[in-house]
Amino acid sequence: MSLLLLVCGCSAKADIKEAGKAVDQFHQQMSAGEYDAIYDSATNSFRAAGSRNEMQEFLKRVNRKMGACTDARQKHWNINATTSGRFIQLGYIRKCANGDLQELFVWKMENGRPALQGYNVTSPLLLAD
Repeated sequence: MSLLLLVCGCSAKADIKEAGKAVDQFHQQMSAGEYDAIYDSATNSFRAAGSRNEMQEFLKRVNRKMGACTDARQKHWNINATTSGRFIQLGYIRKCANGDLQELFVWKMENGRPALQGYNVTSPLLLAD
């Protein structure tokens, strides 16, 4: 029993580390305007939630409203294992030119790699044009 817990604990730590690297890559892609790359590497469920064009427009709006973003601090994490797979949630606060941006990423582990399952952002700046 303790061996099983040890293995799961090591796997969880590795999954969180990989998901953190995926967040870094997402931020680089956002900064470079590589919205297609974000969409293409996401899970089928993520892509089914909206069209490529809808996602591009959403991500462009975040970039336009927030301005250039730099520092990203991880605030929390959560792991959820279900019959649908293993999901890693990472919460971040980013410093952007026009204010702070709260981000919540949900990554689904697919073949040992994180794939974007959900991306939620919060900032008063995103509410109005």
